[in-house]
Amino acid sequence: MNSDNMDLSSLKKFYVTVDEANISNAAKKLHMSQSALSKSLNMFEERLNCQLFTRTNKGIELTPKGEEVFQFAKKIVQENEIFMKKFYDDEETVEGTISIAAFPYL
Repeated sequence: MNSDNMDLSSLKKFYVTVDEANISNAAKKLHMSQSALSKSLNMFEERLNCQLFTRTNKGIELTPKGEEVFQFAKKIVQENEIFMKKFYDDEETVEGTISIAAFPYL
């Protein structure tokens, strides 16, 4: 696997899907369509050259390799959230008023 192919977005999609145990619920949480998430997860599995989970009527079940990847994804995604809160959510809040004007089109 080429490390250039790995990105945080793929790890987060996988992590949220496993955390929700359901692709449909994960898609809602990620604000994307179920088909787009499924395609993204399939591409992630292809890049890793392994099956990470199986789809069932009740949701998804991790394979042993999927469980291993999930443990790494969990750490990386959680650390990224801590990083984002520390360096992007502090003191950088913009406050003010936005005015929008509209003119009739003739």
